[in-house]
Amino acid sequence: EKHLPQLPAYNIIGEPSRNNTAPSVLLTAILIAKNNPEAVIGFVPSDHLIMKDDYYRDLCEEAFNYARENDAIVTLGIQPTRPDTGFGYINYEKTALNNSIHKVIAFREKPELEKAISFIESGDYLWNAGMFFMSVKTLFKAYKELAPDIFNLLEPIFFAKSTLEINTLISELYPKTSRVAIDYAIIEKSKEVYTIPSDIGWSDLGTWASLFQEVEK
Repeated sequence: EKHLPQLPAYNIIGEPSRNNTAPSVLLTAILIAKNNPEAVIGFVPSDHLIMKDDYYRDLCEEAFNYARENDAIVTLGIQPTRPDTGFGYINYEKTALNNSIHKVIAFREKPELEKAISFIESGDYLWNAGMFFMSVKTLFKAYKELAPDIFNLLEPIFFAKSTLEINTLISELYPKTSRVAIDYAIIEKSKEVYTIPSDIGWSDLGTWASLFQEVEK
């Protein structure tokens, strides 16, 4: 409230335990769906550097629109500038399906340098920046299929009738969820993931190499 006075307090969701992103994303989607079951949502890291702000907003709008009209999870894949071993990679089909929407073939874990070099040379890979867009309906469908234990555990929150009941259920149920990232639980297993190749002046500042690229020399 001190740093973001314009943000309603009910938009801030506190986790009773640190259970990684698969439970936290589902909990957020459930609370949003209670107010708008047709919502299209995006999950993006809060600590990344994006230099091309207006272009980034345009790509987000494109991702939202595609996710609204299709049973799809859309990610912004970053155009790689070097063979970095600190990032995951997205292997994607080069032929676009719709404007700049491409089908994702597979996600690759952080590679060794030799493999990262081959990724860059092939031209078939993007950096995975962890930016995902989808409808709540698509997300719920994916959890029911790929992470039913988490979905079944948190689903009662959707049917809660009061703020007190919601908060009580969150405190009771959330700590029991599996501690797993949404990348492993959902994204890497789903067959309906698409990407938009994005040159948005991005850096996650999470490796010495990425930090070196951004600081004054």
